[in-house]
Amino acid sequence: MVISDIQKRANESTRAEFKAMLSPFVDVEGGTTEAELTANKDKSNRHMRLREVLQERSKDATFVVM
Repeated sequence: MVISDIQKRANESTRAEFKAMLSPFVDVEGGTTEAELTANKDKSNRHMRLREVLQERSKDATFVVM
């Protein structure tokens, strides 16, 4: 399967979950910075969108190969 809409913006709920997971590690010693998050914004969105599509398309699957 080819995912043609991978560049589409991830859902708000997915982005909120991502932000909540990262928040303890942003701007702390040894963590990531806002500048790094901004620099990797497009890459992070692709990963979040891929997660959404994978969950949507494989919810009934017993085996998934990527």
